[in-house]
Amino acid sequence: MDSKLRLLLFFFCFVVSILPISISKKRPLDSLSPAEFTLVQTIVKTSYPSNNLSFHYVGLDEPDKAVVYSWLSNSKIKIPRRAIVIDLSRRSIVSDKVYTGHGFPLLTLEEQRTGAAPVLAYEPFKASVKKRGLNISDVVCSSSTVGFPCFYTDQGTVNMFLRPIEGITIVVDIEEMKVTQYNDREVAPIPKSEPTEYRWSKLKPPFGPRLNSVTTLPTGPGFKIDGNTVKYPLKDCPPNAVFIDGYFTSQDGAPIQTPNAICIFERHTGDVMWRHTEAEMPGDVREVRPEVSLVVRMVATVGNYDYVIDWEFKPSGSIKLGCKVRPVEYTHIDQIKEDQQGKLVADNTIGVNHDHFLNYYLDLDIDGYANSFEKTKLTVEKETAKTEFEARLKLDTKPMEFAMVNPNKKTKIGHPVGYRLLPGLVVGPLLTDDDYPQIRAGFTDYNIWVTPYNKSEKYSGGNYVDQSHGDDTLLQWTDGYNPNLKLFVRCNVLIS
Repeated sequence: MDSKLRLLLFFFCFVVSILPISISKKRPLDSLSPAEFTLVQTIVKTSYPSNNLSFHYVGLDEPDKAVVYSWLSNSKIKIPRRAIVIDLSRRSIVSDKVYTGHGFPLLTLEEQRTGAAPVLAYEPFKASVKKRGLNISDVVCSSSTVGFPCFYTDQGTVNMFLRPIEGITIVVDIEEMKVTQYNDREVAPIPKSEPTEYRWSKLKPPFGPRLNSVTTLPTGPGFKIDGNTVKYPLKDCPPNAVFIDGYFTSQDGAPIQTPNAICIFERHTGDVMWRHTEAEMPGDVREVRPEVSLVVRMVATVGNYDYVIDWEFKPSGSIKLGCKVRPVEYTHIDQIKEDQQGKLVADNTIGVNHDHFLNYYLDLDIDGYANSFEKTKLTVEKETAKTEFEARLKLDTKPMEFAMVNPNKKTKIGHPVGYRLLPGLVVGPLLTDDDYPQIRAGFTDYNIWVTPYNKSEKYSGGNYVDQSHGDDTLLQWTDGYNPNLKLFVRCNVLIS
């Protein structure tokens, strides 16, 4: 293999604890530790001593299911630890296959951070900024695979996304770090900085200033009551949360720590999970179960959007998946003077209608991996999906019930053990089928997908999403019989 080849290795991997590499003490599905990240870096750089290496994907190569089940029966079994294409126990590369298909990996953090530098130093861009009466020192450019949008940040506001510098198209060669295409089409007005500010310290009542930190009983409540007004501050995680650091690989292959990337806490809602009073029985029987859930949360900020992702484990045994999108948004509908495909979010700025899709991949293995997918129209008659086509579902308002079950294991009264799937909001994509983004995102065509287990089919949009042709997605995988199902549950969030 050419030593100058850019190896495509990247993974955003969270680990619960930092442990030395010890094959015998690790669980088969434990995330890679920082020491294992470093070992991957060493193995690759030793095998390919080149300065032109870029790590885009480093992650655990999950053992086969049969191996995992063997370990569950006998935890003394030593299972070799492997990262993608790397055997950690043997310290060797097991595959150097070069990807020749369509698409590219996502930009690394280093590419995103340094990609704007050639734009800001580009003389035609400086001239365009000056032509608009702006100061180059107040310009910030954001790196993305669709181009390099730039924003104006004077007058103290940090909400740059509502103050775009429009009319300029910029293309940057990331490997060469230079501007390759530039077009200043038109001069559009720059939105004013007010009222785009969202920091508590900069806001006036009733939006600020920040209240005291939330406290829990018996110290006292975290809210304040002033007459008929209740004031309550919000944070990413409550005071009783325990935080876990996350780790991902740098472009150089070294592990990078993200402090407090995940929080875990008990959610005390004050609700009742179950209760009953039996007054006719002697002693006036009364039983109550509080609704206390265990929540695992992470927040991902992508541009001007913050995704709050919750996994909530309830005492009833149910699992609730929550995905909330919190955009930076300021709407003044009364200022819109004509029909627009969106809402006015700042002076001279329309937030165009669009949609967001979050996909959950669930490999359940309910009491074993011989699982089936069932659907019913709220009757006693159940239909078991025999093919992936039967399990591709577009949900509507018709009453339906779905379940992933193990037909070989029964409850005390004879029902198959399993989980019911309770979908939330049902929406579909706004784009047409022949639109390039929709071709790449064919996995949004259906709300539920069920496919045979294949650890290489992990990401519903494929491994190389950027500029892909949509030929390696969930849409192409759904063909054939499904003896071992994995469930793709799509939680859809529509922003318009």
